[in-house]
Amino acid sequence: MTRTVRCAISVFVTLMCAGAVLAAPIKHGREIEAANTGPAAAGYRDLQPADGGEIKDGRTYAFARAVAQTAIYDGYEVKGPHLLIEGVAFTRPLDIAISQPLVMRGVSVRVAPDAPWTILIRPQAGPVYLLWSDAGGALVDQSADGTSKATPSALQLRGDNATVFRSHLSHTGDGIDVSGQHVNISETLIDDLATFQGSHNDGIQLAETAADVQIARAKIKNANPQTSCIYVLGDGVTITDTYLAGGGWTLYGGAKNNGHGGKGASHVAVKGTIFGREFSHKSGHFGSVTYWDRDHALGNIWSGNSFDDGRPIAP
Repeated sequence: MTRTVRCAISVFVTLMCAGAVLAAPIKHGREIEAANTGPAAAGYRDLQPADGGEIKDGRTYAFARAVAQTAIYDGYEVKGPHLLIEGVAFTRPLDIAISQPLVMRGVSVRVAPDAPWTILIRPQAGPVYLLWSDAGGALVDQSADGTSKATPSALQLRGDNATVFRSHLSHTGDGIDVSGQHVNISETLIDDLATFQGSHNDGIQLAETAADVQIARAKIKNANPQTSCIYVLGDGVTITDTYLAGGGWTLYGGAKNNGHGGKGASHVAVKGTIFGREFSHKSGHFGSVTYWDRDHALGNIWSGNSFDDGRPIAP
């Protein structure tokens, strides 16, 4: 059943949309679980099935509704006319290039293991909001010759101005790959990353072009003993009150292009973050953090980070 939520309002009016969820406040990412993220946690049931495919200018879609005015969703103001996709379950990848803002709320995107991605946001796309949603691949497909495959990533953010809130990403090689700017990821769970021949799992992987990326009150768990929960590159990356566990090194801090040579990350702040030890007593297979640059000229900040037993971590 398609939910009808009328949220077209003036920018000066605050409202509670019909059927919207007043989410319990999350103080720290350790509180995030599958049960308080995704469509079901927001009250969406019986999602409307749809194939997926391209979402671009000049088309109409049976699974989407045009909203004519500014609206507020979960505290995020979406300015001007925009497209709303709500309560829909996609079974094929989404390729998003539409120039006006796109809001996906209570959406599931689960694709076959051989899909090239789950959700791709193109550089020309307008702002995209992924709220209370679920995305990723099906379980890893084991072939007759003993090899396996999985969708490379749940969310590829090549465009700017993306917001991810209270969503659950899983069963892909990476959770989120970020090469754009002005990205906000909060209160989101990334787990059950799929390992396969040649895979290098990252919960969140940032490219050198990434900038102004905020990761707050999230939980990322990488049970695979390689790569990371967060692989930092770019400029202006803030990780706050987040829970990280697993990977080879749980956090790559970005110095010297994480050991590959060249320009490193700058203006990186990691604050109040807990490094869990459910996969290794070091948090990651090799340790909690690597390639952290202590050069104050780069503007990096490391503050209040600890293991799950309260022991402080000094990079």
